[in-house]
Amino acid sequence: MQLKAIVFDYGMVLSLSPTEDDWSRLASVFNVSVEQFQEPYWDLRLDYDRAVYTGQTYWFAVAEHLGKTISHADVHRLIAFDNEQWTKANPEMLEFAWQAKAAGLKIGILSNMQSDMLHAMRQRLNWLNRFDAQIYTCDIGSVKPEPEAYRAVLAALHVSAGESLFFDDKQPNIDGARAVGMHAELFEGETETAYQAVERLGVPLAERKCAD
Repeated sequence: MQLKAIVFDYGMVLSLSPTEDDWSRLASVFNVSVEQFQEPYWDLRLDYDRAVYTGQTYWFAVAEHLGKTISHADVHRLIAFDNEQWTKANPEMLEFAWQAKAAGLKIGILSNMQSDMLHAMRQRLNWLNRFDAQIYTCDIGSVKPEPEAYRAVLAALHVSAGESLFFDDKQPNIDGARAVGMHAELFEGETETAYQAVERLGVPLAERKCAD
């Protein structure tokens, strides 16, 4: 079946990974180590991404799990810090996306995403509008790797699962995409692997740029 669309996760695919300093700044609000902080941060994240939590209730829940007390002012700081660490674009993967679009492929985003982050992204990242479809889980109430999330982006792009290729940095999300019939490749930071995946599906991209 001919490849017609590429779907990208956002965090750590279209965006760069947060730095250790980014994580330390968040953890310092609770006066805990990065390792201690990340446990409730990730454990509670999917419910934030599916809009079970608001920004305020999420950060208070993180504080409760850490045995800490935070103020409303702290919540505003945490949201700002969190937004900043996830809104740094990955220029190499964006170049890959633009080349795919120029080659006639549709491009879409499917991301586990909470509303505070999405608001910041839409304010800061003008390039989002170049994508043919954007599906964020806070808008649909379903998260990857649940099948409904993948079906939502396929419907928005008007393609079948077998006509699409999905990139994500988490193996469970890759497994979920494959379970609904999508081609899917784990992205571990090497843009070259994205070019190779598209070429294996019969769409070599012009002006290929390899990472140094």
